[in-house]
Amino acid sequence: MTQDKAVAGKSTQDKLLAAWKSADLSRYNLAVLGGTGVGKSTLINAVFGVDLAVTGVGSPVTKGVQYHAPKDATLGLYDFEGAESFATLGQFVAGFAKVYRQRIEAHPSQAIHGVWLCIKASDRRFDDQQKALVAQLTGMGLPVVLVVTQTPWKPELGYSRDAKEFLSYLTGLRLPIVGGQPVPVAALDDPFTGARRHGLDALVRATESAAPQGQQAAFAAAQRIDIELKRKAAQRVIAMATAAAAGIGAAPIPIPDALPLAGVQTEMMRRITTIYNVPLGPEAVSTLLGQLLTQWLGRLAATNLLKFVPGAGTAINASVAGTLTGGLGAAWQTLCERDAKGEIEIGTLIKDNQLTGMMFGLFRDFVLKKR
Repeated sequence: MTQDKAVAGKSTQDKLLAAWKSADLSRYNLAVLGGTGVGKSTLINAVFGVDLAVTGVGSPVTKGVQYHAPKDATLGLYDFEGAESFATLGQFVAGFAKVYRQRIEAHPSQAIHGVWLCIKASDRRFDDQQKALVAQLTGMGLPVVLVVTQTPWKPELGYSRDAKEFLSYLTGLRLPIVGGQPVPVAALDDPFTGARRHGLDALVRATESAAPQGQQAAFAAAQRIDIELKRKAAQRVIAMATAAAAGIGAAPIPIPDALPLAGVQTEMMRRITTIYNVPLGPEAVSTLLGQLLTQWLGRLAATNLLKFVPGAGTAINASVAGTLTGGLGAAWQTLCERDAKGEIEIGTLIKDNQLTGMMFGLFRDFVLKKR
């Protein structure tokens, strides 16, 4: 390879690495509206594990509206203060609409990607003021999910007759809402009546379906209900990292000079950790994953496993880079998903010095299946 080609190859690697690092998980911003006592905070806590009282008062946007965005979180929340009437809530929205465009021009990351408009099942009414509120929100170009909170549901009976009639009535209004119909939910079990928590999975799927493509992974990471959404988001991250790694290896590089590849792999693992909400602590994640990656590469070099990777030799080419990165991502995703399901605790595996061994075993299975 001539010096000019080597410089060009290095420049291409630098650009690929920079592009991969810049494609970070963005933030999904959700606006939650509803009257006093509708159960907004309970619903938010049930879906995202976030307590608005704990996150603080947020930053004021306009009268009756606060924006909550904890540092490094993949979820931002616009909290419209509970109002005694939807007329008051409509006034909040009208005031907010006037400042919203100006606000997102200055802070594009604070654009709203979805709205939950919450009403109680026991209200059994949806009047002209509420219809006008839906029109206000959709007129701003926002996807609105109509959430019917505190809807009683029992496993052996389903919904009550009153609840069924109300939900049918709302669907018949043909409102411009996501899916064309309301989403009935109950965020908590009711031990007194026997009604059960339900509907949160349907709410999550409806919300994700209306999210912009660039924010779907952030929403999948923020929600705690649907593991399948997290799996799909993690698989997209692995595919992106594998493509970036293959691009870096397009101009074969000696194994000792594979730091750009290690950078992609560490970033891939950090994002998967975020998607599955593995409680390692944001400041420790990069350091921990870097150490884990070093141990994993050492074990890989000390075994004969590398010979099963097509094209493996003294240098890393596109095929080798892609296989190494894809296998590492698949192994880490498996462990993070098992942690999210409560089957293992990655923190405990670290303390017991078992994590690297488990990672390597999963990677070995991935490579041998690829043969």
